[in-house]
Amino acid sequence: MLNCADMGLALTDVYDSMAWPNASIPQTAVTRRFGAWWGIAGSALLFAALHGTLWSLIPLAVLGLALGWVSDRYLNLWPAIALHIAYNGVLVAATFLATAR
Repeated sequence: MLNCADMGLALTDVYDSMAWPNASIPQTAVTRRFGAWWGIAGSALLFAALHGTLWSLIPLAVLGLALGWVSDRYLNLWPAIALHIAYNGVLVAATFLATAR
C-alpha cells in the first residue's frame, strides 16, 4: 500500500524523468554527430553533475547510463521512469532499514 511519501517519490521521479530530456537537448546533437553512446554518456555525466552531490557522482552517472540506454533501447521514456522510481525506492528502503532501530 502506498503512503504519501511513496506517492511523492514516484511523482518526483516522473517529473524529473519527463523534464530531463528537455534539459539535455545537447544529447540529441551529440548523438546525431557521434552516435548514441556518446550522447548517452554525456547526458549521464550531466545528469550526475546536476544532482549536486560529489559523493554520489559515480552511482548517479551509472544510473544515468542505464536510464539513457533504456530510453534509447525502447524509444520510450516510461521504462526509464520505472527504473528511476525503482532506484529511488531501493535507496529510500535501504536508508529506512539502516536507520530503523
